[in-house]
Amino acid sequence: MTVDRQTLATTRRALHGVAENVLAGPQYRHSGTIRLGVTESGFGTVREPFLRVSGAELAAGDRKIPINGATCRELAAAAGIDAGAPEGLYGDGSGVGVDETLGVDAEAAQHIADVFDRGHAAATIRAGDVEHRFRGGAAFAPAARNHGRARLFHGSERPGGQRPDSRALTRAAAEPMCKDPMGSNRRSLCVLGLCWSSAAKPTR
Repeated sequence: MTVDRQTLATTRRALHGVAENVLAGPQYRHSGTIRLGVTESGFGTVREPFLRVSGAELAAGDRKIPINGATCRELAAAAGIDAGAPEGLYGDGSGVGVDETLGVDAEAAQHIADVFDRGHAAATIRAGDVEHRFRGGAAFAPAARNHGRARLFHGSERPGGQRPDSRALTRAAAEPMCKDPMGSNRRSLCVLGLCWSSAAKPTR
């Protein structure tokens, strides 16, 4: 699948806004966490309210709500919640306001979902003949824009310092490697708004 870089960037920004204002914010206010999980076709909350982004749609129960052309406030209202980013957790975010009209291209959204799937698969690696799974699986949370827009957290350190295949993943990315947001000297692989890093658990 070939997606124009500008279309990809616009879609990624919009989905980051949805992740922050429609998923993570309401989940934080209701359940006290901003953790999001990778799903089969995108990403979603891990606690109530249970919502997910599936391609270019917001899924709320049996309802599928198109994201393109809507605002985060409208999406949240359709799902029966109040829009808004989690407050007081970080100083910079998606930059997407709750009343900003979102632009999401279906092919670009699917491309991003495919990369999420690859990142989720990369959370399971092999050390010799022994499969090592990170405790708690893969989860991520919105983060500052200079951190690649979101962060993929793992429950434990990678054995031997192994990382996902950076060549394969960065070919699909619109952002380069970035400095580890946790402040270490390691670097994280940023892919379409997610950063893979060997740093430890999220704080929330």
